Amino acid sequence: MTDANDNRVDFGTDVNAALRHWGHYTDFPDGFDQVRRVLDAVAPTLGEVAGCYVLAGGRYVAIRHTAFPDNSMYVNWGFIDLSARSMAFAAERGADLRAAISAAGLAVEDGADGIVIWNARGIRRGPNAASGPELRTCPECFLQWPGNRCPDDDVELNP
Repeated sequence: MTDANDNRVDFGTDVNAALRHWGHYTDFPDGFDQVRRVLDAVAPTLGEVAGCYVLAGGRYVAIRHTAFPDNSMYVNWGFIDLSARSMAFAAERGADLRAAISAAGLAVEDGADGIVIWNARGIRRGPNAASGPELRTCPECFLQWPGNRCPDDDVELNP
């Protein structure tokens, strides 16, 4: 289940098992639903889930699909990233993943490498927004957390 260098824990195609092991959605069941909605939206182009894993340290869940050989999707505490390479792969086949995900009722915006689908715990804006504590970005892992320190990297969060 763990790779040779203990860098990750593989879960085959069982995304729910990976999310449970990762643990950041334990108190956020809507996160499981949002991941499923994104997977359903991209499946006609990227294919079904071919594999998923949790990176050592639990920073995210990485997902790859049968039609696209690289990791295409990363599930984080407050958002899901869909890689620019998977977006380009879809566009080459005449598909618009942004439109497919938007049609699933999820807020999408440009990210650093592809698109970002925010959840109710992520950035406090857009149709998925919810009230809650202010979030700050970790300069090491780039995840957003409430408070002043990243629980994964134990560093001061950016304002």
